[in-house]
Amino acid sequence: MAALFNTGVDTRLKSAETDFKAAFALAKAKLPVHRVNVAIFGYDMGGGIALAFSKLLIDDICASGRYQAVEVKVRFMGLFDCVTNRYDDNLLTGFIPLSNKVSSEMKLLPEVERCVHYAAAHELRFYKPLTIIGGTASATGSRQELLFPGSQVDVGGGAEAEEAGVLDGLARYPLQMMYNRAYGAGIPMPSFQKMQLERPDLYEEFAISDEAQDFQRKYRTAVTALVENIKEISPAVIRLNLPYVCTYTKPGQRTAEQESQCYVPPEPLVVRTLPKDIQGQMKGHMIIYIQWLRMWYEQFAKTANEHTGSWLLGAPKYPAAKGRYDKLAAELSYLERNARSVDTFNMEQAKKQIDGEVVSNIFVTDPQGQALYWIWNNPGKRLPEVEALYGGFLKYVHDSMAESSFEGAYGSFVASKHYMNRRPMQKIETKPDKSFLGDLWESYKNLYK
Repeated sequence: MAALFNTGVDTRLKSAETDFKAAFALAKAKLPVHRVNVAIFGYDMGGGIALAFSKLLIDDICASGRYQAVEVKVRFMGLFDCVTNRYDDNLLTGFIPLSNKVSSEMKLLPEVERCVHYAAAHELRFYKPLTIIGGTASATGSRQELLFPGSQVDVGGGAEAEEAGVLDGLARYPLQMMYNRAYGAGIPMPSFQKMQLERPDLYEEFAISDEAQDFQRKYRTAVTALVENIKEISPAVIRLNLPYVCTYTKPGQRTAEQESQCYVPPEPLVVRTLPKDIQGQMKGHMIIYIQWLRMWYEQFAKTANEHTGSWLLGAPKYPAAKGRYDKLAAELSYLERNARSVDTFNMEQAKKQIDGEVVSNIFVTDPQGQALYWIWNNPGKRLPEVEALYGGFLKYVHDSMAESSFEGAYGSFVASKHYMNRRPMQKIETKPDKSFLGDLWESYKNLYK
C-alpha cells in the first residue's frame, strides 16, 4: 500500500533529516568541522524525495546556509528518471502526487550548485510521467539533463540479469556518467582507477561491456542526426551583414584583423544546431523507437503468439513478446481508424507533431499518434544508423509496457494508446502534461464556443 499510494514520504524526509544531524554530530565528536558538503541522489520517485529534502535542508535545517554555525553547501544532486507525480496503478483514484508536502516543495533551488538528471526516453507507462529540471541537453553546465534509450530500468537500474531475455547492461552507462559528474564536482569518492585497484568487487558493479558502450554512443549519434537543425547562409547574405569597416576600406588596404572581419566564403556557410533541451530532442528518440518496434513486429509477430500446449490451456511461450504484440496490434487497429494521414505528410511534419507544435482539432484528434503511425507505415524512411542498432535494441532495451497489466486495463477502458505517444513531461513547479483524453476534451469544447 505504501508503494501504491506513495505514503511514507514524509517519514523518509524526517529520517533523512535525522541521519544528517546524526552524521554531523558524529563527525564533530571526532574532529572540528569547518564546512559540510552535501551530495543527494534519487531514482524514480526517490528523485522527488531528493528535491524535497534539498529544499528542507536549505530552507529549514540549514537556514542561512549554516548548521550549528558551520557552513553547509549542497554541491551536487544526481537524479535518475525523476518521477514526482504518478497515476495510481489500480485506476481508482486517478492522479495522485507523492504527498501534499512533497508536491508543494518541488523546487530546484539555486543553492544546489550542480544538478544532473538522466532520464529514460522510452518509459511510456502513463503513470510514470517524467519530471524535468529544465536543464541543458549537454554534459556541461550547472543544470544538465540527458535522455537515454530504453525504459526506466535501463537508466536507473533494477532489472534482473537477462530479464525476459534482455541483458541489464545499459543502465551502467548513465551510472558511470553520473559517478564521473559527481567526482568532477568535488564529491569525495575514489576515481574509477583507484576503485578498480582497491575495490574490484565494487568496480564490477560499474563495469560496462564495450558492446553496450558502443551501442549507447552510436544511438546518440543517430538521435543527433534526426534532431539537428541545418541551415545554409549564402555568401550574399553574409556580404550584406559585414561590418561597416568593410565598406570604406578596400581589399589590400586592410589590416589583418579587418581582413578576417570582411572575409566572405565562396560557398554557403552550413550551420548545425541542436535543440537546447530534452523536450526538443525527444522526437529523435521516439522516431528511432517506433522504427525499431516496426522491425521487431515484422520479425516476431508469429513467434509472439506461440503458446505452450494447446491454445486454450497453454500459456504464452514468451510473455513479454506476447504483451508487446497484443498492445501494438490493438493500438495499430485504433490508429488505422483514427490517425491516417494525407499523401503530402512527411518526416518534417511528423517531427513538428511529435514536438507538440500541432494542437488537436476536429480533424486530427491525436497529432502525436498520427505522426508516429506515419513513421510506422513508412519504414523506408529509416536511417541506416537506426537499422544498424536494431541488434542492440533486442539485446539491451527493456520494455516496461509489454507486461504492464495496468496499461492493459487502462487500454480496455479508453483508446488503446501505449507506444504511439511520447512520454509526458512536466517541469518542476508546473502541472503535468495533459493526457490525450484531456486534449481531446479541450478540442470538443472549442467546437461549441
